[in-house]
Amino acid sequence: MQRFCTVALICCLFIICCLGQQNKNVEVKNPVQSICLGCETPQDPNDPLYREMAEEALKINLRLNSIHQPHHVVQVNSVTLQIVTGYITRINFTAAPNCIALEDPDCEVNLPVDLSCSSKTLEKPWIGHTEIEVPCEKIRE
Repeated sequence: MQRFCTVALICCLFIICCLGQQNKNVEVKNPVQSICLGCETPQDPNDPLYREMAEEALKINLRLNSIHQPHHVVQVNSVTLQIVTGYITRINFTAAPNCIALEDPDCEVNLPVDLSCSSKTLEKPWIGHTEIEVPCEKIRE
């Protein structure tokens, strides 16, 4: 039954997407109509949801790499959403040490590491599954 519902949902979204593509002069009131199945669709990087997702991905990266200094997301640079057998959200962001949290006046000197990160989150909310990948690279030392 769950598989049938998933297939039915995908078919409905595909039909809505195709109808939305044919009717380009009509204002889209339903955001689902503007999403193409399987296509990466740009999203607003200023949306607070994506900053929150970037912060969560950053925490995972810091934990996996045994980095104990607090960092924060400086800027969300770009976001895309892709509907597959779930939702893939890709977020490119920049992170830096959180000098305020450290309460260290020499923080920028001691921890001058900025990170460039590209997170990929796969969500399948109907089964409660979330998978996050977040490689980060140092952009200055």
